[in-house]
Amino acid sequence: MTSFYQLIILGNKNNNSNKIIQQLENKLSELHISKNVIQRIDSSNIQDLSIKHPAICLYFGNKKKSDITIIDSLLSQHILILPLVSDLREVPNEIPDNLSAINCFEFNTHNKIPEIVNIILEKFELLPQKRKIFISYKRSDSTKVALQLFSFLNENGFSPFLDSFSIRPMLNFQEELKNYMVDCDLILLLDTKNFFDSKWTVEEFNQANALSIGIIRLIWPDTDRSKYKDSECSLFENIELKKEDFTNENFTTNGRFKKSTLNTIKMQIEMFRARSIQFRQSNIIGEISKYAKTQEKNIIQLHNYLQIKENADILIIPTLGIPNSENFNSARKFLAEPHNKKQLYLLYDNRNILKSWLNYLDWINKYNIPIKTVKVSNLEELGW
Repeated sequence: MTSFYQLIILGNKNNNSNKIIQQLENKLSELHISKNVIQRIDSSNIQDLSIKHPAICLYFGNKKKSDITIIDSLLSQHILILPLVSDLREVPNEIPDNLSAINCFEFNTHNKIPEIVNIILEKFELLPQKRKIFISYKRSDSTKVALQLFSFLNENGFSPFLDSFSIRPMLNFQEELKNYMVDCDLILLLDTKNFFDSKWTVEEFNQANALSIGIIRLIWPDTDRSKYKDSECSLFENIELKKEDFTNENFTTNGRFKKSTLNTIKMQIEMFRARSIQFRQSNIIGEISKYAKTQEKNIIQLHNYLQIKENADILIIPTLGIPNSENFNSARKFLAEPHNKKQLYLLYDNRNILKSWLNYLDWINKYNIPIKTVKVSNLEELGW
C-alpha cells in the first residue's frame, strides 16, 4: 500500500520518536489501518515530502534550535507543526523563533506518548477532534469525584459530559442525555457500590452497549462485582481502584482522587479511545457491507473511508455521532484533486439523535450539494 500520510521528525536527534512511531503503529492496528499508510520523513529525506498528502511535523526542542530553514519551508506550506519540549520554561531556549506563536507540548515522560499519538491521529482525521467523554455515575455515591473528573478532563483538552452541568434548564433531560451519549468517544463509568441499583444508571449502561460505545469502568474498592459481569459489556476496560487512590479514607460520597490517579485515568482514556472509535466504525461498516451485498455492490475500505468498486466517483465516510460542519469540511477535500470524487456520503448511526438534528440534516440533503448524510437505518437513501 502506498503511504498516504507523512510524519516529519525534526529538531533534537536524540528524541523518543521511535517509541512514538511504535505506539502510533499500534493505534493504527487498532483502527484496522495498515502502518504503511504513514511515511516517516526527517531532515535527511525532506525532499520526499509531497504536497499531495497530509503531513504533520513533530519538532523536538533543542539548544541549537536546529532545522530552522526546513521549518520555514513547512510553515510556508501550511504544514502543522507540534513543538515538543521537556519543560515549558525551556521554550525560549529550545524552540526557534519561527515557532514562537505555536502552543508547545510538554513531553517529559513516556506516559505522554499516547496523547501525542492521539494528536497525530486527530490531525490526520483518523480520530475525532472533539474528544467527548461521557461520565456516567450515581449522584448519591460519587458526585464529588464526578465533578473532579469533569474539571480535570476539561483542563486536559477533553469535552466531558456531566448531566448536572451539560444539560440546560427546560430541555428534555433523558433525550438530551442520550443525544450527548451518541456523540461521545467513550463512557467513563464510575462503578460505585450502588451504581447498578439505579434504574437510570443501568439504562445508561445498556444504552452504551446498544450503541457499541466503549466503556472504561472505574471500579470502587467496595463494589459488589456479582451485580455485573464483564461479558455483559461489548467493549470495556477495567481500572480497579484501591483505597490508596483516594485522598481520604472516605472514598464514597466525600471521596476525591489523588493527582496520580487522575493521570492514570487520563492515560487510559488516551489509549482506549481508538479502540472504542474503531469498534463503532466497524459496526457502521458492517451494516453498509451487508446492504451492498443485497445490491450486488462491492465495498473497498481505503484508510478511514469506503469506496464502491463499481463506481470510483462515490465515496462513503463512516461518521461517528452527529454529522456536523467539521465532518462536511473534512469530506470536502475529496471533491478536489487528487481525489476528484463526484458524490460523498456521510454515513451515521441515527439512533437516539434528537429529532431536531435529524430534521436539520434531512433539510441539508434537499439541496443539490455533493455531500449528503445517510442514516444507517435508511440505506436506501444511497439510491443504489
